Amino acid sequence: MAHQPPDLEGSTLLQTSDGSSPVGDLPNDENSVIPLTAISPLAVIFSTAGQENLIPGSVFTLSVTVSNKGDQSAVIEVRIDAISEEIQQWYAPLRENLALGSGESNEVVFQFRIPVSARPGQHRYVVVVDAQEHYPEDTPLRFPQQLQVLTAIEDRVRDSNPTFALQPVTRPTAPVMLQPGEALQMQVMVNNRSDLVDRFRLICPDLPEDWYSIVYPQGVQESGLVVQSDSLNLNPGEQGLILWLITPPLSTLAGNYIPTLRLYSDNDPDLMLLDLVYLQVLPTYALQVELRTLMGRVKQQAGVFQVRLNNTGNTPRLIALQAHPQDEGDSCTYTLAPPVARILPQETVAVDLDVFPRKRWQRPFYGGRVFNFNVALEDTQQHPLPIDNLQGILIWEPRPWWHLLLLALVGLLILLAIAYCIWRVAFKAAPPLKILEFYPENSLYAAENGDVVRLGWQISQPQQVQSITIVGLSAQGEPLTRPDIYDLSQGLPSPLQPFCSQGQSVLTCRNFRTSARKAGTYFLR
Repeated sequence: MAHQPPDLEGSTLLQTSDGSSPVGDLPNDENSVIPLTAISPLAVIFSTAGQENLIPGSVFTLSVTVSNKGDQSAVIEVRIDAISEEIQQWYAPLRENLALGSGESNEVVFQFRIPVSARPGQHRYVVVVDAQEHYPEDTPLRFPQQLQVLTAIEDRVRDSNPTFALQPVTRPTAPVMLQPGEALQMQVMVNNRSDLVDRFRLICPDLPEDWYSIVYPQGVQESGLVVQSDSLNLNPGEQGLILWLITPPLSTLAGNYIPTLRLYSDNDPDLMLLDLVYLQVLPTYALQVELRTLMGRVKQQAGVFQVRLNNTGNTPRLIALQAHPQDEGDSCTYTLAPPVARILPQETVAVDLDVFPRKRWQRPFYGGRVFNFNVALEDTQQHPLPIDNLQGILIWEPRPWWHLLLLALVGLLILLAIAYCIWRVAFKAAPPLKILEFYPENSLYAAENGDVVRLGWQISQPQQVQSITIVGLSAQGEPLTRPDIYDLSQGLPSPLQPFCSQGQSVLTCRNFRTSARKAGTYFLR
C-alpha cells in the first residue's frame, strides 16, 4: 500500500542493482552499495540493510522510498520477485504503482508475515523498480534482498548496525522552506548499537561544498586545548550529535531539493547509512529595469533605445513590453524586438526599441520637436515588478537652413504660376470675331417658282456679335434687297432660331431665307 514515508528513527540503506542495472558492469553482490541518485533518474532507498534476521511468527515491514529525480513525471511500478518459492506466501501485496512528478518522492510498504512453521535459513527475493513507459533506458532496477529466519537460539543475535535520525524531520509533503542565503541547522543524532568503539563521519554528496558545513563535537587534547574534531567518536551503546548547517547561496534557483546524507562508520566502511532531506528554496522576484538612450536626437532616421532587464532573483521571468505615445498627435512608429523577453536568473536581457517619426512633412524648420513616450512592462506570470512604466524622450531636430530656402523658392514659383494664370484669365485679349463661312445654299434660283436666296454661314466668337445685317447688293454695290437686321445682344433672336445653332465659340446657320426674290446676280460680302 502506497503512502508517504514515515519518520524513521533508524538508518536507511541504499543498495545497488544487479547486472540489469543501468550502472554498468557491477558485481552481483547484495552487500555492495552505491548511491543511484548520481546515475539514474530514480533514487531508491530501503528501510533495511538488505538482510533481516527474523524469528518464526514475526512480522517484517519493508519500506521502499522512490524519488523521481528526472526531468519528467513518471508512473513507477514497485514489485517483489521471489527467488525462494516459500517466501511467495509470506508477503502482500505483490506490487504497487506510484505516480511521481519531477522531484517528488513516495513510499511503498510490503509486509512479510513469517509463519511459525517457517524453515530456518536464508530466503532470497528481489525488489524491482520499473518505469518502462517514461524511463525505458534506465529501468528496470533490481535490488536483491534476503530474509534470515532464525531458530530460537539465534534469536539472541540482534542487529548491531548503527543508526541515525534527523531533526527537524522533513517529508516530501512538508519540506523545510528556506530563503536564499538563509541558514538551516539540522541535528543528526547517531546511535552506536555495537559492542565496539566507533568513529562516524557525515557527508552530503548531492550538494556543493559551499552550501553546507558539518560541525562535530569539540575534543580536548592532553594539554587542555579545545580543538575542533573531524568526526564523532562514540563508545558502545552511546549516542552523539552532529550539526549539519545548510545555507543556500543567494543565487540558488527556486525549487525543491532532495539531498542525501550519508553516515560513514570506521568499523564497517562498506555500510552506507543514508537518509533524504527535503528542502524547498523559496522564490525571490528581484528585477532591475533600465531604459537606455542610444540615439535620442534624430534627423531622418529612427531613434534607438534599449530596455535592459537584469534578473537578480532566482526564478525565470517572462516580461511583456509595449511602447505607446504619451502626447496626442504623436505620429511615430514604435518597434520592440522582442516584445516578450524571457530572463533567466542572474541573466541580463536587452530589448531594442526603435522610434521612427512617420510624417516627414511635419518636421519643423526651427526649434525641433519632442516626442514623449512610455514603455509599459507586464509580468505574464503576475510576479511583482519594481516598476511597470518607463518614460523616454525622442528629439526630432529641425530641418537645415537650405530646406527653408528651397521652400521659399518653391513658394515663389507657385506665386508666379498663380499670377500668370490670373493674367491669362483677366488681361489676355479676347480672340477676334471672324466669319468662318458665308455661302448660298444654291447658286441658281428660279424666280418664276417663287424661290428666294437661301444662305448659310459660320461666325466664331458669337458672344461678341451685337447684330447681323443681311442685304443683297449688285455688282456696282447698289442694294437689291431691303436690309434685314437681327439683334444678337440678348441672345439668338427668334427669326434666326429655326435656322441657327449657337455654341460657346461658333454660330452656325443653314438654309436661312432672305428677301432676295428679284432675278439677277447677287454678290456675297
